Amino acid sequence: QVLHPDDSGRFEPKLASAIQQLREDINEEFPGSVELLFRKLTFEERAALFANASVFIHTSLRQGLSLIPFEFVVCTSRCQGIIFSEFVACVRVLPGASVVNPFNNREVAQSLQSVLAKSQEEAALLRKQWLAFVESYTVYDWINDCILDTEKSAAAHRPLLSQ
Repeated sequence: QVLHPDDSGRFEPKLASAIQQLREDINEEFPGSVELLFRKLTFEERAALFANASVFIHTSLRQGLSLIPFEFVVCTSRCQGIIFSEFVACVRVLPGASVVNPFNNREVAQSLQSVLAKSQEEAALLRKQWLAFVESYTVYDWINDCILDTEKSAAAHRPLLSQ
C-alpha cells in the first residue's frame, strides 16, 4: 500500500495512526501482507511498484488530472483491474474500471473482490484497451473533452439558473 500525503506534504495524524493500526492488525493475522510507505515516491519507485502490482486503487476524494493511473497501465504487465473513486477525473476515460464511492468501505471491498475474481482473459483485454488509449490520447484531447463536458453541463443547468 502506498499512501500519498496531502497537497501540503503532510498526513493527517489521526488518519495515519488509524491506518498504521490497521496495518498492524492485518500483519498480525497475515504476516508481511501490508507494507505502508508514508511518503511521496519518485517516478522510478512508482514504476517499479506498478510493474509488480496487479490492482490499482485510487480512492481520492477530489482529484483533477492525475497521470498516475496511466503510469500504472503502462508499467504493469499483470493488470487485474483498476478501482477509481467516483470523484476522480480519470474515471471517464478508462472504461471498464470499477467505480466506487470512497466513503463506502463495503463497496470498495466488494469492488476489490470483483476485480480479483476477473478472468485473466478479461483483465488482459481491459489492459490492452487502456494501453491503446494511453498511447494515443494526448493532453490536448483531454483538455478538449473537459471543455466539451463543461459546456454540456453549463447548457443543461442554464434553465435552472435563470429561474
